[in-house]
Amino acid sequence: MTDLQRFERSIKRELESFLNPTPSPRKPRVATTKGLTVILAVRKKPLSSDHRFEHRTNSISRLQARLEAERAAREAGWPIIGYVIEYT
Repeated sequence: MTDLQRFERSIKRELESFLNPTPSPRKPRVATTKGLTVILAVRKKPLSSDHRFEHRTNSISRLQARLEAERAAREAGWPIIGYVIEYT
């Protein structure tokens, strides 16, 4: 078998595999993290010092997570929400 014949065979094989691909089995993806942890600065009175309030939510939207965290803080007895410290 000459080099040219080997080359032609390998090219034919490559073309066949390109035109008729065999699907490889795929593993299902698993999300490593779901949702966010929102840390809020909350107060009981307008001029008191800030306290940290952490809330874990299943939402991946920062806006929705913040709204859920603020609602949870108010339900927990913190009437004044200062600002968002961190999203993680």
